[in-house]
Amino acid sequence: EKDSISESDLPMFITREVRSDIIKGSADKSLLDEIKELEKTRIEDALRISNYNQAEAARILGITQRQIGYKIRKYGIEIAQL
Repeated sequence: EKDSISESDLPMFITREVRSDIIKGSADKSLLDEIKELEKTRIEDALRISNYNQAEAARILGITQRQIGYKIRKYGIEIAQL
């Protein structure tokens, strides 16, 4: 569509440029903390969508019932409070 490419069209591993829009918010939290927060939110959303049926929530997330049970305990998600 364009006659030329610019540096922004290239993958970051080629340009070796660290863009602030990619890592915004990283000063406050580590990547691991952000991943954990996202995982907890996704689990809570799946539980709401499934009317708190853990088997259905696990299916939505593509994980096993055992895994969702573990993660509910890991993140201290209280089903009654959702």
